[in-house]
Amino acid sequence: MAQALAARATGELRRATELARQAEELWRGEFAEGLHAPCLAAQLLRWAEKRLTVLEGRLAGQIDLGHFFEYVHELVRLVVAHPLRERLCELLMLALYRAGRPADALTAYDAVRQRLAEALGSDPGP
Repeated sequence: MAQALAARATGELRRATELARQAEELWRGEFAEGLHAPCLAAQLLRWAEKRLTVLEGRLAGQIDLGHFFEYVHELVRLVVAHPLRERLCELLMLALYRAGRPADALTAYDAVRQRLAEALGSDPGP
């Protein structure tokens, strides 16, 4: 992912997206799947966060390359699974807007704004 982020920073969107896809393919199930120990709790959260960050990198790259329509459904599913994750909501709004669905993008924004207000008492970040 470090290479993907570096490629993205230099404007190499195709390379960055491909590297993010390759990083995502390295995962084989969940970290420490089937193991339940208090000492693993933090590591489980850490690796789940890393996996979502890799997924977000791939999706951002696909949207930037113009493949926004194809990923709307995946993003809707991911937002349902992670309703407070702002980056996924941002990507969904961007994909909807670029797919010619600005009203749906605003509806998605309003939904995440309400969820964040109810759960955390805050508004979405910039």
